[in-house]
Amino acid sequence: MKAKKFVEMCYAEKEIQLKEYMNGNESLVAKLKNDLALSTEQEKILYKLVDTVLTDTYLTLLYALDGIASLGNGKQENFKLYGEDGELVFDSGELEMATYEAFYENKKIKGER
Repeated sequence: MKAKKFVEMCYAEKEIQLKEYMNGNESLVAKLKNDLALSTEQEKILYKLVDTVLTDTYLTLLYALDGIASLGNGKQENFKLYGEDGELVFDSGELEMATYEAFYENKKIKGER
């Protein structure tokens, strides 16, 4: 697995989480959202809010793994991630570009901001 595939899997997971949180009833987040009994307009706003929170969280984690952002305590460093086959998943800088493409280009395609 390489950087692009890894990031695409992260993006897909974010989309799965968003769908479950907003349209499902299995997760605690979905149950809490359903308890709010929101209007259609409020649901749209909440959707954007949850999508933004998930996106920001994934971006921070992926950028931190690549060494271009700090994680938690403010320490910034490069991490190495290896697949089951023992191969390095990404070199420094590869996650940044793959993350931008997966998260920002997908939003443009979907017509989101």
